[in-house]
Amino acid sequence: MKKLYPIAALILFTACGGGSKTPQQDSTQVTASNSSNTAAQAAQTVQNAGAGDDNLSESVNTRETIDIDLDGDGRPDKLSDILYSKQQEAIWPGYPAGMDYEMLDSITWENQIFTYYVSNIAGADTLKFALAPSYGSFYFRNIGDLNDDGREEVGVIANYMAPSNLNTFYVFTLTADKKWQELHSFGINKMLNMEDELLGKGVLFIKKTGPKQAKYAFYNQKEDIFEIDTATITFK
Repeated sequence: MKKLYPIAALILFTACGGGSKTPQQDSTQVTASNSSNTAAQAAQTVQNAGAGDDNLSESVNTRETIDIDLDGDGRPDKLSDILYSKQQEAIWPGYPAGMDYEMLDSITWENQIFTYYVSNIAGADTLKFALAPSYGSFYFRNIGDLNDDGREEVGVIANYMAPSNLNTFYVFTLTADKKWQELHSFGINKMLNMEDELLGKGVLFIKKTGPKQAKYAFYNQKEDIFEIDTATITFK
């Protein structure tokens, strides 16, 4: 059953979907270079502007690590999100305390901070899919082995600057040659998906329904009506 919502009740932004493909790559190499000078400059910006919200700073500085069997050996691997500054060509050391959202967006944009995902598997590629600067993940979970190849997939939504209710949910898998592959993606509305139960209680975006098959809840707009609908995908 669908849920319908009038257009006036929601915030508009752009969202995109797609099929199975390799994530967009860039030549950036993730390193642990020292970025203390950059951090000091960002802290000075906050100090000059006055006090903000320490809870915001703590939130965007909190990194996530999930247990997930990426290589299919039956043992959990580790996958973590990191913040990387393309401007500084180094891992971002952390945002200063006392920021507000305007400062957060300014620092993120000026330093071209993107969210990347790294595993503890030797030689594995870094997952890079964000289309714009971002500060972490809105959703980052092990969603199980959807295509029955023995490897578990990761479901992820980037936490972009100037966040909107509309975003894209991605399903990625690590291939046998340690490259990331996008199995599926679809548009979502964070507010509506979070309150919807089309996939069952507590299931927000996608769930396995059978061999090589999953059902997902996606955002759809028809004329002046928003709706959350469901569809089924069969993986090859």
